[in-house]
Amino acid sequence: MKKYLKTTKAGRNGATVEIEISIFYDLGGMSYFSGQSSPRGYYLAVRPVERGGGFISFGLFQGLKALLVEVKRQSPKALGQAEALAATKESELIAKVLQAEGLTLESETKKPDFLKEVIPGGGVGQ
Repeated sequence: MKKYLKTTKAGRNGATVEIEISIFYDLGGMSYFSGQSSPRGYYLAVRPVERGGGFISFGLFQGLKALLVEVKRQSPKALGQAEALAATKESELIAKVLQAEGLTLESETKKPDFLKEVIPGGGVGQ
């Protein structure tokens, strides 16, 4: 499962910078990059990506991941549990990634029509 949230930052070559949110299963084990062992299970990952022109670009070691459910093997039941837990942890990870990367969500900067300036004469300005 992946979903994307748009940010106000523009990427290179007309791409848009977005926050990618995904739930994935990891076999765990030893990481040769960090030298640490990670548990087997379902994880929630949040990272900034650039999407445009049919491509997705991302930087290494950007974003965060959190273990949702530790399991011995992959199963639909465990995935359901992970998706339920992801809903509670998602906003926390998004906030941390936005702060670390200096980004703002597009939805936070848009104002609804009823909050826009009212022009004398009955029209609504922008």
